[in-house]
Amino acid sequence: MPSLDLTGLDPVDLQALRLGAQVMGYRAGLAERPRVVLFFTALRVGVDVELARRGRPAETMPPVALPPHVPAGVTSEAMPAGDRRLAEEYLGILAANDRLSPAVREACIDLRTSLDAEPPEDPSRRL
Repeated sequence: MPSLDLTGLDPVDLQALRLGAQVMGYRAGLAERPRVVLFFTALRVGVDVELARRGRPAETMPPVALPPHVPAGVTSEAMPAGDRRLAEEYLGILAANDRLSPAVREACIDLRTSLDAEPPEDPSRRL
């Protein structure tokens, strides 16, 4: 599972990343891609967790593992290659948005890179 260290983002950047994840999750829902929806939901929840934990010292906050939870009916197996490509595409859209801060764009690039490094899915494992 990819992970993302959110500790370097300020609260405004976290809110921007959260909104971007919400929008991209909605787009994935319209495309009927439940695993991509799960990915962006997990990112949004991870940002929520980070915002809630900001009162703790940074050294006690591990990177957020994605996805931190699995909704009913969706397995935690690796996304099929097509879903992973769609998630990468959506992260690329966020990374290219010059209205987002450099820190948020860099976080999207890092997450996209970690998705790209995920091993390809075994075709015998499907939803």
